[in-house]
Amino acid sequence: DKYKTYHGSADLYVYFIEKGISLLRSKGHFSYIVANKWFRTRYAESLRAWLKEQSVDEIIDFGDLPVFQGATTYPCVIHARKDVLFSKLLVSRVENLESEIRNLVKYRLE
Repeated sequence: DKYKTYHGSADLYVYFIEKGISLLRSKGHFSYIVANKWFRTRYAESLRAWLKEQSVDEIIDFGDLPVFQGATTYPCVIHARKDVLFSKLLVSRVENLESEIRNLVKYRLE
């Protein structure tokens, strides 16, 4: 009852994202590094719907790149701000860890 993103078998980070954004002060910033599974999984449908109502500024997706040495992860970084409305969401997909930031593929979603 306390979480709009609740789904019985979701990864805990779903609730940490909701709680973290909900606790922000006006104009506050929120960033998390989490698995990118929430882009596709059924248990994160409520999170994706809820995030559409929030001030998400940017998502950086590392896909299946080996970001953390010795660990198989699929990380993404989500960044949001409180009380700042964005007309577009900046999504960056990292293509190559060896490249510099200028090599990020960036596009704006309507």
